[in-house]
Amino acid sequence: LFASDSTKKPCNRCHSHNDYLGETPLFDAINYGYKSIEVDIVLDNGLLYVSHYRWAKKKNTFIENIYLDKLYQIFKENNGFIYRNSTSLFLLVDVKTAANETFEILNNSLKNYKDMLSHISNDSLIQGAVTIIISGNKPTIEYLGKSNERYVFLDGRLTDLGKNISINMMPLISINWKKEFSWRGYKNISEKEMGHLTKLIIKVHQEEKMIRFWGAPDNVKSWELLYHSGIDLINTDKIVELYNFVIEK
Repeated sequence: LFASDSTKKPCNRCHSHNDYLGETPLFDAINYGYKSIEVDIVLDNGLLYVSHYRWAKKKNTFIENIYLDKLYQIFKENNGFIYRNSTSLFLLVDVKTAANETFEILNNSLKNYKDMLSHISNDSLIQGAVTIIISGNKPTIEYLGKSNERYVFLDGRLTDLGKNISINMMPLISINWKKEFSWRGYKNISEKEMGHLTKLIIKVHQEEKMIRFWGAPDNVKSWELLYHSGIDLINTDKIVELYNFVIEK
């Protein structure tokens, strides 16, 4: 399943956006050492399909058999890790159906993979080989906080900043680039927008959280800007191209 002795360097600032739409879901990103992988899910008749919409779901494409089972096999075959350097892989699960209902089904399914997952036990973080971060339609912090043991984390938004939310609940802040910036990856970004970008990064990093933009231009000029600005996870649909860009830095 996985060449654990791969000579490729890890791409610790790379995020595979809509990874399930690629030619080889999971493995394209894994084989290039991606830190973070994103998958959309919908709940239908008690099953978690890998899809953006219910009507677009395909037969036998579930989060379990497309992602979790394969990650678990790698985990077992690779001495308890996904990567040889023991870096935890982020699996960003973007929920497209009802938040609590979908979460309950997902949470029940995750019980089968507990020993590879990062989790919170009595307010302490136990780092695992895979860290599940829920995005999209998320359960509330209050809803998740009821349990003494938790195997998921939340992807936050700008509106979550300044609320004293622990990184053990919300390690990541994701922002819609197109709502914040008019720059679309051509010419140079304006001084005003560059200043705004810098302030956003500082604001997120002051809370010791990571920052990611979705909808940012997916080209070298944009990657250059995001990389040198200090963005933690660079969003891409171009797995090989971004990898080659980052490792040359």
